[in-house]
Amino acid sequence: MSEAQSWHLDRRIPIALILTAVGQVAFLGWAAGVVFKDIENNRVSIGVVNGRVEMLERNASAQAVQLGRIDENVRGMRSDINRLLNLMERRME
Repeated sequence: MSEAQSWHLDRRIPIALILTAVGQVAFLGWAAGVVFKDIENNRVSIGVVNGRVEMLERNASAQAVQLGRIDENVRGMRSDINRLLNLMERRME
């Protein structure tokens, strides 16, 4: 390329325009860094939440088993109470 066709910065371009362009590039770099940091923080938080969900699922499963046992015990107690009531009614007659 000849010197007349090569790219150059014209003195007619205001310094404010140049500083604005540099400032925008710097801001975009900073903003991208913040976004990537937030993404990483979210990734860590999601891992913590997944661990808590797994723990809650295990606890819910154990509680379902316990509830089944309690239900069986209540049925047995009702049966025993009904037998006692029947026995008391027969003795009162």
